[in-house]
Amino acid sequence: FAADPPRRSACYTRLLLQVGAAYVVLSGSVAAVTQLFIVMVSYPSAKGGFGFGPTQIGAVQNGGAAGLLLTQQLIFPWVSKRFGSYRAFVCGWTAFVLAWALFPVYTIFADTERFGSAPRYVALSLMQAVGAGGCGLCFPTAFVFINRVSAGMDKGVINGWVNSCGALARALWPPMMAWVLGVAAASGMPDRVC
Repeated sequence: FAADPPRRSACYTRLLLQVGAAYVVLSGSVAAVTQLFIVMVSYPSAKGGFGFGPTQIGAVQNGGAAGLLLTQQLIFPWVSKRFGSYRAFVCGWTAFVLAWALFPVYTIFADTERFGSAPRYVALSLMQAVGAGGCGLCFPTAFVFINRVSAGMDKGVINGWVNSCGALARALWPPMMAWVLGVAAASGMPDRVC
């Protein structure tokens, strides 16, 4: 009789669960802020918002496209080779979080009578470029981590589960964060912040 093949553990390692959770949080966060950006910059000028329409929003989002292109072509290969995957991920996450955490500062430029039109386009385009560039560092390294920590396991199953959970986060987080933004708007908080 042939020996039974070694049994694989039914449980995933703690490190794999942490890396998978980081990818899921990143996926949900990126989807939420990307969709809510449109809502936030459409907030009426009369209430201290940018009052952007589709044309202005598209122009600003071109900054994100340029940032992602620059990151994928030049920055990611250099950073990951020079500093390693972990530091590339941390650098990307930091850039993404800082770009979005400073959104209240960017609203200073919403007043076109005081600052003119150009500063608000520059500020928001740079925000989009830095945020998308951060994502351009995070997503590739997340998949590198997932595949590294799943050595000896069925990578197809693991990648399938992680991507499915990421898709669920991309579906659920935007409406949940839109609800939070709606509650904040109803309370008058954005008017006090701007």
